[in-house]
Amino acid sequence: MPWWLLAATPPVVLAISWLRWRARDVAVRRVAAQRALADGNFDRAAALFESLSGDLVPLELARLYALRGDVERATQRADDARRRPPRHIRATFDARLLFVDALVAARRGETLAAFDALARHWSTFETAENSWLAEACLLRGFLAAQLGFGVEIWLGLDDHSRARVRWMAAEWPELRAFLDAHDD
Repeated sequence: MPWWLLAATPPVVLAISWLRWRARDVAVRRVAAQRALADGNFDRAAALFESLSGDLVPLELARLYALRGDVERATQRADDARRRPPRHIRATFDARLLFVDALVAARRGETLAAFDALARHWSTFETAENSWLAEACLLRGFLAAQLGFGVEIWLGLDDHSRARVRWMAAEWPELRAFLDAHDD
């Protein structure tokens, strides 16, 4: 075996080990951030998402800030994401960006614009994996109720999906009132 191959082996093994550890660490923090969201602990979720890097993290933060009513920070994060759209998960990215934009519009009080954006591009959610479809159904149902339309899109979700997205109302009283009125 050539000497250079023997000399290169330890650094390569160390590099591979570090990359594996880093990937595991990122996955653990991402799961912890998602759990914090589900528990309604937005401060912890924001801190965990801020510590991560990756294609969809700016959209996670934009969603979080919009749900808190911080539309300025939500818009900044969405703009960050727009500047660096991923190519390999573009359909998921497009769906999540649409959701964030509609959520920001809703939090600004632009109910009709938010509803219209979701309705016109609804197929975006249906064709992408991990597109926040249940979240979009909740938002669209909420907006429909605000506009005096039917909320079938929300009521049509299965119980598990509806329960899974209740966390979104943790810091949005109007959304919580909608859920209380339209959920068992």
